Amino acid sequence: IGLGHVARCCALYEALIEKNVEPLLIVNGDDSVKTILKKKRYEILNWLKKKESLRDIMSGADTVIIDSYLADLNVYKRIVRSVRTAVYLDDYKRIRYPEGMIINSAVGAHNIRYPKQKKTIFSLGPEYQPLRKEFWNVPAKGINNVVKSVLITFGGWDPDGMTQAVLKILTYKYPKLKKILVVGSGSIKNIDLKCLGG
Repeated sequence: IGLGHVARCCALYEALIEKNVEPLLIVNGDDSVKTILKKKRYEILNWLKKKESLRDIMSGADTVIIDSYLADLNVYKRIVRSVRTAVYLDDYKRIRYPEGMIINSAVGAHNIRYPKQKKTIFSLGPEYQPLRKEFWNVPAKGINNVVKSVLITFGGWDPDGMTQAVLKILTYKYPKLKKILVVGSGSIKNIDLKCLGG
């Protein structure tokens, strides 16, 4: 769900290429993802439903990295049986994953109580955030003593209305602060700019 998953998998793809690994992205999506996938090896496939096709594509793979909000535990177990190593990108302890590696790069991920699993590696916290190549060598920036502007974004989809809630709080508490909104088409209709006083 959402292009953020594809973007983060593309970041991993770029890192694997640097390590002389030949990754293949298998994306359950439509043509809208093709611009993000340009110059990458990929297949567009509803891998949740086309089990045999997925198994054929994965044949001979050493590792699989799964980034999904839709796959249930049975899908994970089926995929894991086909490869040596499984890596799961998680954001909120969505399910009890099979043995493998769980990467949750969210701030506060260290505080999530994942079930203890002997053969599972946990990589938790922002230091494990997959970054696209454009952000690998960005120089450090100085931090201003006084905050003059703030960027507000919750990705391309904000079903819980967090953008609006944060915008209201910032406008109430810091009316002179410059607010920069970056929203996807799935969020813009839910934002009431009247709270900015204009």
